[in-house]
Amino acid sequence: MSALSCALFAAVLASTPASAGPEPSRYPLAATVPVAPEEEEAVLRLPVPLDLRRQGEDRGGASDLVLLDAAGELEPVAVARGSREPERVSLPVWPVDRDTHLYEVRALDRPIDGLYVTLRGSTELADVVVTEERGGRWVPLGPPQQVWRHPLGDQTRVELPATTGPLRVQLQPRIDEWSARRADIDGFRDWDSHVDPVDLVLPVVSSVTEEDAWTRYLVELPGPLPVDAVTVHAEGDLFERAATVRAEPREPYSWMDSTATLHRVDIGGARVDFTRVPVPADFRGDRLYLYVQDEGDVPLEITELTLHLEGLELFLRAPGPGPLTLLGGAPGGTTPATDLGTALPELRRLASATLQPEPAVPNPAWQPPEDRAGLAGPGPEHDASGYRWRAPLTGGPGLVRIALTEEILARVDPRSADLRILTEDGRQVPYVLQRGARPADWGELAFTREEDGATSRLRVAIPHPDLRLHSLALETEAPVFSRRVTVHQERGAVLEPLRTFQWVGADRPLRVALDIDRVVGEHLVVEIDNGDDPPLPLSAVRGSGPAWELLTVLPAEPVFLYGGQPEGQPPTYDLGLLEDSLRERATGSAALGPVQELEPPPPSWLERIMVLAGVGVLLLGLLVLTVRLLRGVPEPEGDTDPAGEAAEAA
Repeated sequence: MSALSCALFAAVLASTPASAGPEPSRYPLAATVPVAPEEEEAVLRLPVPLDLRRQGEDRGGASDLVLLDAAGELEPVAVARGSREPERVSLPVWPVDRDTHLYEVRALDRPIDGLYVTLRGSTELADVVVTEERGGRWVPLGPPQQVWRHPLGDQTRVELPATTGPLRVQLQPRIDEWSARRADIDGFRDWDSHVDPVDLVLPVVSSVTEEDAWTRYLVELPGPLPVDAVTVHAEGDLFERAATVRAEPREPYSWMDSTATLHRVDIGGARVDFTRVPVPADFRGDRLYLYVQDEGDVPLEITELTLHLEGLELFLRAPGPGPLTLLGGAPGGTTPATDLGTALPELRRLASATLQPEPAVPNPAWQPPEDRAGLAGPGPEHDASGYRWRAPLTGGPGLVRIALTEEILARVDPRSADLRILTEDGRQVPYVLQRGARPADWGELAFTREEDGATSRLRVAIPHPDLRLHSLALETEAPVFSRRVTVHQERGAVLEPLRTFQWVGADRPLRVALDIDRVVGEHLVVEIDNGDDPPLPLSAVRGSGPAWELLTVLPAEPVFLYGGQPEGQPPTYDLGLLEDSLRERATGSAALGPVQELEPPPPSWLERIMVLAGVGVLLLGLLVLTVRLLRGVPEPEGDTDPAGEAAEAA
């Protein structure tokens, strides 16, 4: 470090004394950071653990974090995040043996962090082995790494531990007739602000192929992480598929843009994947949905995804006796920046140790934003006399998720129903209504089948006839076919068509899911037009139903969910402004008990007067109608002449 740099560094350190930190009650999470005695006066590196990383206004930056020293005062830090393309460095390289593709790199005055090995030709693949001279011996710097050149993209980077060489680079071609008689070799050096990205491998928990031939894969995140991209791990042979990532399931029949194309190609007998998919910048949530277009192909078997997150590290100097406390999870912009950030390059060079935080735990001093704003309730009283049923809630106290049961979903449509959570004395408890993570799986549905000429007719039993049927899935083992499928709803003796769909096995093999999204009653009738072909074999029929849940903060007293108010309007609560935060933090759950029917309230005096008035109007109307009918009866004819009657008789 130059004398000028040392002077500037010292000035910055002198101008950043510890001061009182932000209010700890705004940070929901806390992690203890031990400090060894020999580290108390050193410059230290502190990687931010994943359990303190959150989505936010700065997408996982450090403005939602604060570091406190052992006395509870603010510990100034410099923040290093993200990465950019490394600095390319020209190297003194010459070939040792062109026939064996061996190159040598002379010693350097400054360390490099890796090599760029660029192959010649249009399609090439090679393994690269790098060794370093140590005491007259050539010692490998790691296992072989692959580089390739392909029209879809190149892989040229060879990662190395920081080294000054001298180095030997051995290329082992994977293509017999290798056109690259030589390769271009440069070095690269990471910038001072570089932070290695964080990779997290998570399993796919479910997949479903929708009727438009997009297959949806669900990955549940350990928290609302600021994911930048995902790499897809798929089984099988070579493929090319459009793909995109969303935070929530899309609506049925919505048109979708693809944001990437998944490729698995063959280069010299080796399978190379181009399967990285960017994540939208506005991604929010603790669930990730990967959509892959399978038009004309069997759906990919995808078992896991690698999530890529931007790296985030803190640098601090001379923290004194530990332990430190790292608080996180506050709204973005809560923590002010310090002047220590201007010394980041020097701090990175001087860092002599890396601190390891303990797992994050709830911060006992934290006050939830709904409590700080007075939105958690219980709130004002609400008249429950007009409701027809209620169900007790068990769980809590605190922030919970409440899954609406099938019994309740059969009584109300959550999108338009007037549902209220009330205490025993009638005070409202605010809530947020949201769709569940995925539709409720009803499993295999019982059905009967009959053949009527060229038509196969299935009568499918619906296990929950009062609920909206979300989708109906047909499964077959047949690999090649094209049949028209029509789904009917029974209306007495009449069949009302709901959906007609041309099912082509090459486009949607093995399974097709048809969106229904309505109440269909006890049975559906599915007709398959086989034309001149044999009946299409079906192995199973499956169904799924709606899933809704409430997010609320339950008090430590009995509460009930009320419903069945025919004239009621859905409530609106300011608690909904915190929906994203509530979803992130709602790890507890509460259960709904059996529905209790409520007696209708006795009519009021006004209602009684209105009923009596209605009866009076009805009686008056009947009287007027009777008079009109009597007036319309014809008059009897006059008396007949007795002489005429006698003559007629004679």
